[in-house]
Amino acid sequence: MAVMLALLALSMLIFPAVTMDAAAQACRLFAGSVLPGLFPYMVVSSMLLRRMKPPLPALLILLMGWGGGSPAGAKLIHAAGGLPSRQKSRLLIACSALSPMFFLGTLAKWLASPVCGGIALFSVLTSGCLAAAFAGKGLPTLPAKQENHRSLSLQEAVESSARTMLLVCGMTVFFRVCAALLITAFPQGRGVILPVMEVTAAMEYVCQLPLPLGWKTALVSGVAGFGGCSLMMQNRSLCPVMSLPRQILCQVLHGAIAFVLALGASVMLHI
Repeated sequence: MAVMLALLALSMLIFPAVTMDAAAQACRLFAGSVLPGLFPYMVVSSMLLRRMKPPLPALLILLMGWGGGSPAGAKLIHAAGGLPSRQKSRLLIACSALSPMFFLGTLAKWLASPVCGGIALFSVLTSGCLAAAFAGKGLPTLPAKQENHRSLSLQEAVESSARTMLLVCGMTVFFRVCAALLITAFPQGRGVILPVMEVTAAMEYVCQLPLPLGWKTALVSGVAGFGGCSLMMQNRSLCPVMSLPRQILCQVLHGAIAFVLALGASVMLHI
């Protein structure tokens, strides 16, 4: 690990333009799409959650998690009291998608099709629920921990959400820089490196490919379902309820199902 980190640091010094350009691109996307769509919802949902008496229905937490997307869902799952560990694991996978506003706004613009943005959103949410069944399989059902459910003031909710947004921004910038440096060394591997490292960069790349719209919709849905290292690390930082190997397997399954569902929907709608 020390050798890898040393090589990464050296690469940043050898390729400063690549490093700074990748970081700047990540910051622009974060400020233009992620922050406006996620931060206000995270503030309101945090305050709302802490005004409800636990244990909360899993369906309610799922719907609230879907509304904000990842990692807002992970934050809500961790904050909700009265949930056993197996249920938290399933909810974490089911909520591991970007926000609906990103799909219906940014992604729909990239694909130049609101319908395709809706197909991708439906496919990712549905596949998350299907993959969630595997997430808790074989795990022991640990007793639920009782969380402090004192109501949050607006100041506390804004401060907590701002810290979470800083985590999101930092992870996005870091993994986008890592992806850019790897692509500099292995330019032919762009199509693999981006989906593995950073989901938004990978989705933007897929939307620019010279492919039929239906295939782009399916591929971008698969990429969004998998999430990449950036999204997985954000969720693990906020809700560490699963081992990393199990989480990766669940996300691979999530992405594969999302790809199949989106491709099928595109064929049915003649896209």
